[in-house]
Amino acid sequence: MTKQELIKHIEGYPENEVFAAHLWSTEDVIGHAKANRINISLKEAAIILETIERHIDSECGLTWDTINNAVIDFDIERNK
Repeated sequence: MTKQELIKHIEGYPENEVFAAHLWSTEDVIGHAKANRINISLKEAAIILETIERHIDSECGLTWDTINNAVIDFDIERNK
């Protein structure tokens, strides 16, 4: 989800609505990939985040493990 999409989504809530959120960005994904010696582009990081968002398990949440697994899966798929 882009910043604009997120803003549009939350604008529908009352001004005093309380949220709990942890935001992950393409910068987070790229940094984590680099730490694992995997080179990805900004576009690839966006694809990884979009894939995570589509398949998120709300029972488990979104963690560094989730990002790590998604980066590794992406790297395996693109190198086939």
